[in-house]
Amino acid sequence: MKNKRRLPHRLFSHTGFTLIEIVVTMALMVLLIGITYPLLEHWTEGSLRKAGRQVTAVMEGLYERAVMTRQIYRLTFDVGGQRYRPEMLQMVDGAMAFVPLTDDHLLPAGVRILDVVTAQQVKITDGQAAVYFYPIGRLDAVIIHLEQRTGAQSGGAELSLLPHPLTGRVTVSAGDVEFGS
Repeated sequence: MKNKRRLPHRLFSHTGFTLIEIVVTMALMVLLIGITYPLLEHWTEGSLRKAGRQVTAVMEGLYERAVMTRQIYRLTFDVGGQRYRPEMLQMVDGAMAFVPLTDDHLLPAGVRILDVVTAQQVKITDGQAAVYFYPIGRLDAVIIHLEQRTGAQSGGAELSLLPHPLTGRVTVSAGDVEFGS
């Protein structure tokens, strides 16, 4: 018999990954990123966009509530500040008055209500402004401008909220949008 020489075992060992293993790993990574990305986007979204979504949700909710309950509601804004409050018209001590539905809502840090513009082109830049929601399925035509302050100065990113007077749906637009634009 011939004496066969045995090669060391390590010459035949597999130390790398096969193409199939790499493809399966990449597919799993893409799947995990696809699942977690919306969650990460929600956590990292800007506070201005978050504020816009919050005010939009309250406005659309008040519109629907006014139609369903056949009551008048309003959303009062602290223009120049960071507060807004939903209210309902009720009989209080023999007189009609607006009663807060909840405590004041606060905008995220660094975001403020820049101004509220009415359909008559009146720009309210300080004090209180209100949007009324009527039981007939209408609301006041207004534009609410929100501002994300950058640093100690005013100015920065702006967001415009435009509620549709007949449907109650709110369009959110980046920048300073005015009536007729």
